Amino acid sequence: MRKRSIFLGITFILCFIVVDGYSQKGQGSEEQLKPLIEKKNFRFSALTVNPAGGRLRNLTPGNYYIAVSPDSLVVDLPFFGRAFTAPIGASPGGFNFTTTEFDYRVVNTKDGGWNINLSPKKNDVRKITLLISNRGNTTAIVNSNSRQTISYNGFITARDKR
Repeated sequence: MRKRSIFLGITFILCFIVVDGYSQKGQGSEEQLKPLIEKKNFRFSALTVNPAGGRLRNLTPGNYYIAVSPDSLVVDLPFFGRAFTAPIGASPGGFNFTTTEFDYRVVNTKDGGWNINLSPKKNDVRKITLLISNRGNTTAIVNSNSRQTISYNGFITARDKR
């Protein structure tokens, strides 16, 4: 019985180490992320979505994102939740838009991360808040004029040159 509990304890510790290493794999450092954020040249890739009043859902990696460049903001994120107004015509659902008119404000946090507020003009999305850790792990909170607030978890990387 004692050997079994020792074996289970060692297995649990090894699993925790592997999962912790996997969650940090591919993430950047503060030195790598700072120039991307200062130059407005990065991409947020969503891995999970957490709708208000709903359950957490996993997303297909690489399919949903927010791309920020000095002259444009491209958003392609799914939406799960309550809409307060119905869209007119055929709509793909979610938040899918490109704009060149947006405000970009960065606030440094105490732990070395950043809070970025993106405010697109002339769009249903009122504000997008990116809460970025110093390793690149990010939570994106989207506030809309006609839909419930929704959040996404993912990470920040350099923007593709496409």
